[in-house]
Amino acid sequence: MKKTVAVALVFVMMLALCSCAIMPEKAIVGSWKCNTTILGVVTETTYTFYEDGTGVRSNAVNVDFTYSFGEENKLTITASAFGFENTEEYTYEFDGAKKLVLTGDDTVLTLEKIK
Repeated sequence: MKKTVAVALVFVMMLALCSCAIMPEKAIVGSWKCNTTILGVVTETTYTFYEDGTGVRSNAVNVDFTYSFGEENKLTITASAFGFENTEEYTYEFDGAKKLVLTGDDTVLTLEKIK
C-alpha cells in the first residue's frame, strides 16, 4: 500500500512539473522584475503578463504590449508606445516557478517573479 501511495505521489509531482513546461501561458501570468542597464544607468523594469495575452512593461514609462508563444520555446512581445510598434522575439526558459530567462538576438533578460 505504501509503495502504491509513493508511486502515485511521484506521478502527481511529475504531472505538476510537466504542466508548467507544457503550459507556459499559465506559468508566465503575473509580475516579473529585472534590472537593465541603459546608457550606463541601471534601472528596474517590471513586466506584468495578463492571462489574455496583454501586458505592461513599467520603468520610467508604462508601455502596453501583447505577447504570444510559438514553437521552439519562442515568446513574441509586441509593444505599442507613442504610435509606434516594436516586436521582439525571445527564446524563453523557466527556471523553476520564480525565474524566467528571455534570450533575444542581443539581449538576455533574467526576470524574477514578484507576484
